[in-house]
Amino acid sequence: MIDWDKVYDRLTKAELELIQRIVDRAERESYLLVDRHHYTMNLECVHALDTPLDLQKMLDAPRADFGHDFWGINRHLNRQTDKLEGLFLPRCAKPESEICSE
Repeated sequence: MIDWDKVYDRLTKAELELIQRIVDRAERESYLLVDRHHYTMNLECVHALDTPLDLQKMLDAPRADFGHDFWGINRHLNRQTDKLEGLFLPRCAKPESEICSE
């Protein structure tokens, strides 16, 4: 089960704003099938707990790359384990060299 306290402890205000802008774009491009809060939470969870994303890169990505990441995250996130499954890796995932270890 997702530990939301842990998620929000790890996200900055700037990251939360970028995630909102990503969901805004998805809404403009008619990608939302359910409540936008669902997609926001999925992006927050993936970015904070599993696969750090280059959020600005995702926001600015060409439509095909944006769709790949947006739909892939929402399809492959297991909300029980907080992990992406099915060997899915977002195109806008941060390279390992940019990720700070805890």
